[in-house]
Amino acid sequence: MKIKYNRSIKNGKSNLKIDIEVSESELNELEKIKTELKDSLNEYCELEKVELDLQVSGHIANFPKVYDLLYIKTDIIKNLYYNDYYKDVIYLKNGFIEFTENDLFYEFASAYNILNDTSKALVLLKNIIRVKLIDWLIEHEYNDVYRVLFRYENQLYINKYKTIFSDYGFELFEYLDNNWQEIKKPTKYSEIYHFMRGYGNGKIICYGTEFKRFLKKYNGTQFSKIMNSKEDDNIKTILTNLKNEFIKLNKYPNLTI
Repeated sequence: MKIKYNRSIKNGKSNLKIDIEVSESELNELEKIKTELKDSLNEYCELEKVELDLQVSGHIANFPKVYDLLYIKTDIIKNLYYNDYYKDVIYLKNGFIEFTENDLFYEFASAYNILNDTSKALVLLKNIIRVKLIDWLIEHEYNDVYRVLFRYENQLYINKYKTIFSDYGFELFEYLDNNWQEIKKPTKYSEIYHFMRGYGNGKIICYGTEFKRFLKKYNGTQFSKIMNSKEDDNIKTILTNLKNEFIKLNKYPNLTI
């Protein structure tokens, strides 16, 4: 199996085209592997449905069940072996696991070398299944809650800061904080404050004094005042790119940042 990456520039943007060459013998072998994986994954799927139901069965109302499921989902994505890029390599059809019939599967097959060993790929696929099952349960089994609940993680935690951030603001702040390596904290947090409060974002809804109090509680950061923005185009570009990455990486319902 050979994968070629062809990069071109069009209208000032970099475009990546992936060409995948798969031999006839590899196609035949991959079909056999698909069948074996599907048998294993379908069995796992049935067991995991029962396990997820048991994990939330102690609750009577649906809301706490959904919260528990969301925390399980968050833990899988953040702490276990999971790769969101390959989440659509499998899907549920009439309750059974199917593989996609497009180049994503061949990328996946190449990345995890499944022609030689499926063990690593199987771990990833099981975690993808768990996330898909949780999403399906929330949307279908607990749809009364799904219509009301619009955040998918950190719901209880975020409510502490609802006077500081608007919807998805805290998640965006965390992403910017974790991924922008600005050395001087006063500069970093002042620029994040102005970026999230202005430039059409509106995700910080408080004044600077309240934001400073939030920072002290959040990570112990203290400084005299929120500085004026440097109005630096490079900083705006960095933060805008990080915001766009955040939107692409997260699948929150009604995300309109």
